[in-house]
Amino acid sequence: LPASVGFDIEVKYPMPDEADEFGLCSVFEINLFVDKILDVIYKHMPPPTPRAETRPANISRKSSVVDHPQQQQQQQKPAVSVARRPIVFTSFHPDICLLLAHKVNGDIPIMLLTDAGMSAMADCRCNSIEAAVRLCKWANLAGMVTHVGPISQSPRVSLLVRRHGLALATYGSLNNQAAHVKQQQAYGVDVVIVDDVRTATATVK
Repeated sequence: LPASVGFDIEVKYPMPDEADEFGLCSVFEINLFVDKILDVIYKHMPPPTPRAETRPANISRKSSVVDHPQQQQQQQKPAVSVARRPIVFTSFHPDICLLLAHKVNGDIPIMLLTDAGMSAMADCRCNSIEAAVRLCKWANLAGMVTHVGPISQSPRVSLLVRRHGLALATYGSLNNQAAHVKQQQAYGVDVVIVDDVRTATATVK
């Protein structure tokens, strides 16, 4: 594919309650898991451009989280101007988002996926848009991808997200209805994920 074609890379990793429910007794250690994914990404695109530290204040280089080796090497090399494919990382797992944010250090946008309480999770960071906003702000994430349900029920919630300078995307079956797409457009939702792209595009023109 041309380098101009962007990818949304959703990183799936079981939450503790999901691991218990499905009997997942053995999974990749989460830090190694993220490194393996970045190995593949960096193999096919230039590594991140060095920049000033933007990591959250509570995450330091003395922590047990290890920077990705490619990131460490690139910090010692001069920047090279090479076209990079547009990529965004998304994940329902808050710790995956935190690790990615730490390792890529702002060069690839990361968005937290959340169903915003549509189904209760053991991790409180996953149960509301307000909790998602707090995590995104603390970790310097680009924004969130939320289930459309809470936005449909209370469209003004989208204004809260935007007020914090976060990108907002939605997913869910309601997004296939023109009225819900128009409603979100009116309230400034950045991205509406749909199944019928042709109809949705005609709706927002």
